[in-house]
Amino acid sequence: MICCVEEGEVEDCPPELAALVEKIVFVRLSSGKGFDSYYGRLVALFGGQPYGVWRFKQEKIQAAINRSIAESHFDALYCDDIYMYSNIAENIDIPVLLNKDDITFEIVEQYEKSARWPVSAYAAIEARRVREFEVSTCNRAKTVLACSERDRDALYDAGVKTHTVVLPNVIEVERYHRPNNAEEAATLLYVGAMDWYPNIDGVRFFAAEILPRIVSQIPDVKFVVAGRNPSQELIAELTVDKHIEFTGTVADIVPYLSSATVCVVPLRIGSGTRLKIIEAAAAGKAVVSTVLGADGLSFTNRDEILREDHPAAFADAVVSLLQDPARRKEMGTKARARAEAEYSISALNEILAASFAEIGIGTGAPVSAGK
Repeated sequence: MICCVEEGEVEDCPPELAALVEKIVFVRLSSGKGFDSYYGRLVALFGGQPYGVWRFKQEKIQAAINRSIAESHFDALYCDDIYMYSNIAENIDIPVLLNKDDITFEIVEQYEKSARWPVSAYAAIEARRVREFEVSTCNRAKTVLACSERDRDALYDAGVKTHTVVLPNVIEVERYHRPNNAEEAATLLYVGAMDWYPNIDGVRFFAAEILPRIVSQIPDVKFVVAGRNPSQELIAELTVDKHIEFTGTVADIVPYLSSATVCVVPLRIGSGTRLKIIEAAAAGKAVVSTVLGADGLSFTNRDEILREDHPAAFADAVVSLLQDPARRKEMGTKARARAEAEYSISALNEILAASFAEIGIGTGAPVSAGK
């Protein structure tokens, strides 16, 4: 396993990971924030490539990959998304499975629509480049692993010709189950890394457009944002409202899910499928999401999840659940059953085994690098 870590993140291989892999190589990168980010984006802009390629296509990553291939025999390479793929040699004779837990160009295109000039002008250029790069990278792979049928179809529509199978984003469902969870009264939970712009935008949207409507009907409601690295500026901006709390990085999200009354996913930017919804479902929690937030997931609207885009409708959906414990429990129970059936490790293993079999791994069939 070869993976990138930023300075100040992982120093040693966690024992849980060491138990799963024969060997792990950490490649350390700069943080990609502040000056590094602005400089990199400027260089990439005039260099004609997406910023992600400038940031992640690096000689030390390529050297680690090439060294591993030279030292061992591999039946396949499993590559996590398009920017890491830029480090794999064009003439490699080992089949590559490209994992796509979202569609990168969709995120950039959505950001372009929400940004103001001149940022929107830059985003328009970046969106075009990312789309072209993503399609061409997918077409280099032996197999593409999309996280939903919706994403698979979107990749085909964009021009991807490579065989693409659906490999859902999954979790260890059982780890989230707390039969005797004691939910706190009127506590809304949002889970997400707060150094990722779509999460920041979603929290701001909820705080400005949705939460006040809820407070007007349930004055003692509390909105808890659980996720790493919220900036001090964002905390200062939003905690002016006494109903909003930030946890920062948490060691285990399960206790927060257990105590939440309702989980909310007010995302306006994003692609792929949201693990935060699957986690909430596994914990047996009722979820209210925007349509985009729940995109690609098979939870049934009005039965296993509530999906609303308009702020007033979103707020009313949250209030209705806060005021109806029986409905919350029923919805959470049904959502958990869906998570067990479709978004568990066992579901992943079945599909992944079939994907490997298609390229000859585990079947005794010869492995070729052709498309």
